[in-house]
Amino acid sequence: MSEEHDPSELRGHFDLTIHEADGNVNGIYTWDPNVVPFEGFVKIEIRGGSRNVKDQTARVRVDDDGKIVWNQTISLELLKEATELRLIFCKDRSKRQVAALTRKTPSVIAACGIYVDDILKSAPFEKKFELYKPNSGTDRGTIKLSLGFRENPLYSPLESDTSPEVSTHSPEVPKPVPEAPVPKPPVKSVAEPSSNKRPKRNLFVSLIGTTFKLIVFASLGAGAVAAGAYAVQEFQKKQKELESKKAEESKQTK
Repeated sequence: MSEEHDPSELRGHFDLTIHEADGNVNGIYTWDPNVVPFEGFVKIEIRGGSRNVKDQTARVRVDDDGKIVWNQTISLELLKEATELRLIFCKDRSKRQVAALTRKTPSVIAACGIYVDDILKSAPFEKKFELYKPNSGTDRGTIKLSLGFRENPLYSPLESDTSPEVSTHSPEVPKPVPEAPVPKPPVKSVAEPSSNKRPKRNLFVSLIGTTFKLIVFASLGAGAVAAGAYAVQEFQKKQKELESKKAEESKQTK
């Protein structure tokens, strides 16, 4: 499904052929065993870039062996900064299921994703890819496809690289965001001084203050000693005067 856009945004086109899908894994049918047969189709999305490019195959009935054969080729635009080709294998919901929904959406049976960079390094190729159960990563069979790339001549040439083994991955499943740990109040150390205590003063200032106090106390001590000696002298002088006065009074009486 092409749309008009800036040619410089178009890297080229993927020519994708969906051959078939098989719901058997190790001899066990993994699609919906309660709904057999049903008509299945593949929704195709190229994600990333300025918009997602979407298309889908025709609806084809599952055969008795648990397989669907399409052999349908679809051309898809590859836009600049596109990151992933996603294949979503679906079936239509029953009328009862549709009536219970607010909008008509298909039921997803299996899906897979292929990184665009891996495709560009490996195309063209034909290969079977594993399908996965949505939101669990459980195997849900395989899908066989062919894929080629036609580069846009107006887009800058892509860098060549050694072709790696291309493979699918289970589409990413949103994971719950871990709760941020609640910060605990800081534990005050026993040795930590309390905030209501006086702050430590500079050692030099403390020494100066201590020296000043010693000088003051020494001065006060010297003054007290001098004052005590003077008082003793005055007391002795008064004592002598009283004794002299008593001696004179005694002489007069005689």
